[in-house]
Amino acid sequence: MTTSPQQRRVDLEAHEAVALKNPCVILLEADLPFSFLVARATQNRDVEGSLLLESTTRLRGDSLHHFPKVEIYKTAEGFWVAQDCQSECLLYNPSEDPYRLVHLPREHYESLRMIERIENTEGLRCFFLYSFGKLPGFSSPDLTTLAHPKNYACALDGFDEARFI
Repeated sequence: MTTSPQQRRVDLEAHEAVALKNPCVILLEADLPFSFLVARATQNRDVEGSLLLESTTRLRGDSLHHFPKVEIYKTAEGFWVAQDCQSECLLYNPSEDPYRLVHLPREHYESLRMIERIENTEGLRCFFLYSFGKLPGFSSPDLTTLAHPKNYACALDGFDEARFI
């Protein structure tokens, strides 16, 4: 059993043999203010590549927001989006490239929950930038910036901004 984070592409998640009950984090905004979505568990949906994230917390900038369930899916227009299941609002930012997902060992998730409880958003952001900075096509040399593929999480054109939270 591995104890280090494991990365996956959301669109391949349904086809890979991974422990879907493990916690994960998804990078939703790769530029400032940065946005990460942490989920206690994930499950595949009927639609290819679609995931349902349960018991989620979004870190966006310095704020934390909790969502009971968030669905990640590809729109008919070909964009990847994250949608709060309760309000049906979208979370910033849609992406032409599939979202990257990092599976977290349970002990890492529990440590992150402790950091979250004391509202150490800087510590969370640094951990997430470090984790995503190691992925192919990404880098975070100073833990304050993140170089990323040009089509990753930057597809706001054509979306009604009033649909976002």
